[in-house]
Order: sequence, then structure tokens, then C-alpha cells
Amino acid sequence: MLGIIAAFKEEVEDYLRKGRFKMVDRVDSISFYQSSSAPDVTVAAGGVGRERAETATGLLIDRYPPDFIVSAGFAGGVREGIGPGDLFLCDRLYSLEGPATFWGPDSAGERSIGDAAVIDHLIKTAGEDDVNYELCGCLSVPDLASGSSMKGWIGDNFPVDIIDMESYWVSSAAAAAGIRHVVARTVLDPLEQTLPGFVGAAFDDSGRRRWVRAAGYVLRKPREAPTMLRLAKQSSVANASLGGLLSKLAATVQ
Repeated sequence: MLGIIAAFKEEVEDYLRKGRFKMVDRVDSISFYQSSSAPDVTVAAGGVGRERAETATGLLIDRYPPDFIVSAGFAGGVREGIGPGDLFLCDRLYSLEGPATFWGPDSAGERSIGDAAVIDHLIKTAGEDDVNYELCGCLSVPDLASGSSMKGWIGDNFPVDIIDMESYWVSSAAAAAGIRHVVARTVLDPLEQTLPGFVGAAFDDSGRRRWVRAAGYVLRKPREAPTMLRLAKQSSVANASLGGLLSKLAATVQ
């Protein structure tokens, strides 16, 4: 059994749609998806941050015992030259906790990541089926780092190319259970882009409410409409990109 864990269904929507996945279970805010065409795959959408990532991983392991776990989803770029839809496999993971005031290289947790054989195979076959990806380090932060200045500071001070809020904790929980795993991320927002203010506030919303919040933001700030259209396009590109990598991962580890 392959288990895929994302924060939001929307991050893996392309993979779910093409695989005809349907929700089969829901525990609190964590949803589980399966498909008759991929009976050996379970996808969990567990929410943002350490606590939810650890809870989703634990429930996935208890209810649908996987042989392999993929932590998947969107990430922010923290170095120049990284754009929306770029794909990464993470071989080094770092984490920060607490207020940003106290963040620093010396306070970061660190762990090696992933199943070496799977990562090696994927890197050797990168570019096949038009799916391209690279190895990189990833930093999991406790709060959304939406501003370009903060992302630039992270890129200057940590040996990472991308940031997210869950991968370190999914990896840690999988490793504690002795389950092979990898982290696969696609970039949503590049270094140069500052995300709209409503994005972080929408983390606790359902998918429908996130769209309502976005619409309200545009109504209050109509000049931001081009920014929202750009973000929607980036999300679509990132979603399709990640869907291709997840399909390849599913075929590789089974």
C-alpha cells in the first residue's frame, strides 16, 4: 500500500481526478481518498503544520497501513531561478519552530530523508514522460513565509531551495514507524512573489470557503484581481506538475 499525504486536496487534485479517487473516510478535518483503479493507493488530506501533519500520518498508518509514504504538496521557492510547477525530491529536511524572531541556522532541526533506492531511480529517470525534477533541501516552517524578503532571508541562511510546513513532520512520523518514504514538492510561489494576505488566514477553511475568502479579497481590493488570476494559474500549473510526479512515484514504489 502506498500512502500519499498532502495538506489540502487541492494540491493533489490533478492526481485524484485522473485516478478517479473518491473520499472514503473522514476523521475530524482529515479526509482519505481511494480509487478502484488504484486499489493500492490511499491519499490523505490532513491540513497545515506540524500537529496536523503528524496526526494525518498517524491515522493513515493506523487505518490504511502503508508500505511506503509520499509527503506531497506545494512549496515556496527561496532561491532565484525556481518557478511555479518546478518539481523537487527532498533529500535533506530542516525544521524551525517558534516565532520568526528566534529563527536561525543554529536552531533548525535536521534529518536525512527518504528511500535512497527510490530517489536514485527517480533521479536517473528524470525527464522521462516529460516529468523533470531535482534533488534539494527543504525547510518546514511553523508559519506561512509569504513575503519575498522572508523567503530570500531563508535562502541566504539555510541550505534549502524550497519551504513548506509539513514535510519534516511527515518524514519524522514515517521514520518513527519504520516506513519507507520520500518528499515530493512542487513550487507554487517563487522567491520574487509575495502571496496575498488572505492565504495564511484561509488555512483553516474548507476548499469551498477558501474560494469564498478569495472572492471576498478581490471584492475588497479589486486592483488585486490580476494577482489572484496569476496565483490561480500558478496553482493549476503546480497541480498538474505534481500529478505527473505522483503517478510516476506510484508506479515506481509498487
